[in-house]
Amino acid sequence: MKALILLAIFILSIFAHVEKTITISTPYAYPEGVEYDSVKGIIFASAAGYGIFNVTDEDTGAITKILNLTFPVTGAPIFGIHLYDGLLYGALNHTSPGLIVANIQNDTILYIANCTETNVGVFFNDVTVYDGKVYLTESLQGKIYQYDSVSNECVLFVEDSRFTPNGSIAGINGIDASPVAGTLIVGTSGLYGALYTVNIGTKTVTKIENITEVYGIDGIYRDADKVIVVNNPGKKVYQLSSSDNWVTAMVDRWVDINCTTVTTVAKSDDGYVVGCLNNRTAPFKIFRIWSTKADNDTDATSGSATSGSTSGSATSGSTSGAATNTSTTAAATTAGATTASTTAKSTTTGSGNSIVISFMLFLAMLVFCSV
Repeated sequence: MKALILLAIFILSIFAHVEKTITISTPYAYPEGVEYDSVKGIIFASAAGYGIFNVTDEDTGAITKILNLTFPVTGAPIFGIHLYDGLLYGALNHTSPGLIVANIQNDTILYIANCTETNVGVFFNDVTVYDGKVYLTESLQGKIYQYDSVSNECVLFVEDSRFTPNGSIAGINGIDASPVAGTLIVGTSGLYGALYTVNIGTKTVTKIENITEVYGIDGIYRDADKVIVVNNPGKKVYQLSSSDNWVTAMVDRWVDINCTTVTTVAKSDDGYVVGCLNNRTAPFKIFRIWSTKADNDTDATSGSATSGSTSGSATSGSTSGAATNTSTTAAATTAGATTASTTAKSTTTGSGNSIVISFMLFLAMLVFCSV
């Protein structure tokens, strides 16, 4: 009888780490960027041509469009987004390409910073905030721009030939603070895509070695001493760690998602949220991965994997990359809200790491009860 009870506990523990899919069929609401507001407990996403929306009901897939952006950025081609301290930073591609910053507490635009003199031949893809400054990736010319809200200046920060397109429509793509203090981590697109660190002080660009299976980097999220990356078009999400301050890295675990184009990732309340662009064809999806929110198991498979390059558990050489935020208030546009109800389905699957850990716990409990 004890064995049966323990077996039941083991089976339930396997499914404690699961995936959930929120299916959104609203036209044009494809998630180019995704963020999670831990205060409000809701998911925000950006969609080129649709603006910013939040998921108001994960079970039904209902969304609410915020920031109508009728002035001055009609159409709102916003790609990567970054949420910090109540402000939403977006990579903007319009007549004034560069940065858009909005206050999500009252749905208003605070300011727009033009980072180039032309909107021809430029594509701002992703954005992050570090130590009071904003960093944006520009994918066609292979550049990183820096915006200082105190001086209200957007300037070229780093340009590198490895950041230009190489057999892909875009070069440098995702960006976030690195686990190593004073550095950024960026990824490049396509089959030859890779991960790089950028030293903010010296502007030195260094390729992270020994993770050749991780290519075609799109979204990036730094979580303490771990880095979560989205592989596009490989449809995988990887959790990476390093034991040598990100000179090299290794794969801790991964999840393979049933989506044609996975684009973006961010931390949620109990796991991560991943955006599915799906070749800009409805229905669009946002996934919760490595999460405790469960339903069933059809849209994702998980596992653990290690790179043959580095061994041992990762050690954190990091300090917080959280930015000290300052904002310059410009003409604010009050956002209207239009709600689009959609249908959704939820799917879950167990994590490979979870199964191993659960099995070990089961054996330990069995030995304990037999004593």
